[in-house]
Amino acid sequence: MNEIDDMLDGSGSSAAPAKTKKTKKIGADKKPGKVKVTKPAKDAKPVKKAAKSAANGKDAKPAKKAAKSAANGKDAKPAKEKKTAPAVGMTQPQDDVTIKAVRKLKEPTMASKIAADMGVHRRAIRAQLQRLAKEKGSGIAMKKIGFNWMVTNTLK
Repeated sequence: MNEIDDMLDGSGSSAAPAKTKKTKKIGADKKPGKVKVTKPAKDAKPVKKAAKSAANGKDAKPAKKAAKSAANGKDAKPAKEKKTAPAVGMTQPQDDVTIKAVRKLKEPTMASKIAADMGVHRRAIRAQLQRLAKEKGSGIAMKKIGFNWMVTNTLK
């Protein structure tokens, strides 16, 4: 244990003491007691003017505008508005509404296009169109071409 303690204490005689660098104090050669006063630059603004310009500056305008619109009861406009698709309904429209939409078709059209025009989710309208296509008197025919369901009006 003595050997370990000697290594930890650093008091072992085998290791030479580390030399320290002599550092020169900054300003030690100057005479103490003289204080140099610096004058402000000619372009410097007085404190009141600087504070006023900072309050009216570019950074303050959005904050003022937001506070003003909040006081008026209007919501502040976000910087960029993202365009989003209109909300689509998951409920099927009435059968007669869907049949009228299909009757207006002059050529085979994708079921997803009809759904987008009606504002209904494509799966909801496809299920309704498939159900109506099974009925002979509805005038709707559906065929799957590749990955797409095509809807045609049989009562032209």
